[in-house]
Amino acid sequence: MLLIAAGFVAIGAFLLHDPKQNAAISCLITTFFGAAIPIFAWRLIRPDILTLAPDGASWRSTFGTAC
Repeated sequence: MLLIAAGFVAIGAFLLHDPKQNAAISCLITTFFGAAIPIFAWRLIRPDILTLAPDGASWRSTFGTAC
């Protein structure tokens, strides 16, 4: 997903240089997917962990732990 977001950022950057394209849409694409890059990179560093035990399941993610 990180590579897909980086690809869309590259597409948005190339569209910014095209005079026939709407600059607002290009900026929106670049900003939206550019904001996703740090999130996907962080998820590569700290992935979610699912722990299955006899007493139950526990899912640890970036935002907290669910039981």
